Amino acid sequence: MGYESLILEMKRLTPPSRESIYEYMENADLLIGIVNDAQSKIFANQHPGWKRTSTAMLDGQAMHVKFMGSVFRFEAYEALLKLLHWLNKVIISNHLPPSFIPEANQLWINAMKQILSPETSASIIPYYQWMEKNFSRIASAALPNDVPGIILDPALERIREDFLVFLTIGDFSKCLSLASEFINSIPRLMDFYLQIIQPCMYEIGHLWEEGEISAAQEHLVSSMVTRIISYFYIKADMTTQVANKAIIATAPYEFHELGARMVADFLELHGWKVGFLGANTPIDCIIDMVNEFEPDILGISVTMFSNLDYAEELIRLVRKECRHKRFKIIVGGYAFQMEGTIWRAIGADGCSNNAREAVTLARSLVRDL
Repeated sequence: MGYESLILEMKRLTPPSRESIYEYMENADLLIGIVNDAQSKIFANQHPGWKRTSTAMLDGQAMHVKFMGSVFRFEAYEALLKLLHWLNKVIISNHLPPSFIPEANQLWINAMKQILSPETSASIIPYYQWMEKNFSRIASAALPNDVPGIILDPALERIREDFLVFLTIGDFSKCLSLASEFINSIPRLMDFYLQIIQPCMYEIGHLWEEGEISAAQEHLVSSMVTRIISYFYIKADMTTQVANKAIIATAPYEFHELGARMVADFLELHGWKVGFLGANTPIDCIIDMVNEFEPDILGISVTMFSNLDYAEELIRLVRKECRHKRFKIIVGGYAFQMEGTIWRAIGADGCSNNAREAVTLARSLVRDL
């Protein structure tokens, strides 16, 4: 009930105009500069944990305006609440006081009063004031589970637990050995992706939120998982190819590619011909590839909510400039789990929560081509 009431309260605020959102985002560098300068001076003295987390927090400010711009454009209040809830965990794990976010909000308000026009400030500042006033309620609210709807097999719980332990201690050989014992067929390989890897990667994210593992450990885990799925994937006996083709990529400036890789693998394991472009592929390169490869499906993965505008621009330009027109666009990734219906707003034809859903969605969409 608390979560739903928070959403309703935010919806009662007057949405900023397009012009105000544009002015806010156009002045991002000036706003960020003022906030970073004030925050680094004030919090270095007030908060003992600041020196240990200063680089990460200042880097986070660089994404703040992009994130909030997307919240305003898409009225994505659910995503905002989830971010604030997550930030509270980060604050606690870094031993910063509960006042940290409200104090930071006040710095943003002061910066907007200095930089933005009175009209734009008047339309955007109320959101910051609302966050400042209600942060304790947001932090304590029970948010819906944002893990994709995979029914986990309880018989595999011990394997998931062991795999997670081996990942967190960085023991690649034990991870590989466990996977070798589990994977003996294509269906078992796909089960390993969804029943073992995906839930373990979500748990790794939670461990990072709680400060139980470092960012370096999180990167090591991603690297280990990529090596493991590559090892078994190249050994898989592919099914007979179907006529369908797909291109799978991340949005520009998106560097999380594991989910996209899993979707590409699943499609190939189901007989599709797939071009996997990986992370941070420029839009013009994707357009060239669509024209050359002529796919039935273009899949775009977005992890960071602040990259949704790049995904939207990619979709717009691909539809406008590609000579090849007979294809559908599907999207997926954590950004769409933060705000479930936003895929429609950016112009996609469908959205999936995991690799198995992506195959089912792709099959259904190509029937309409």
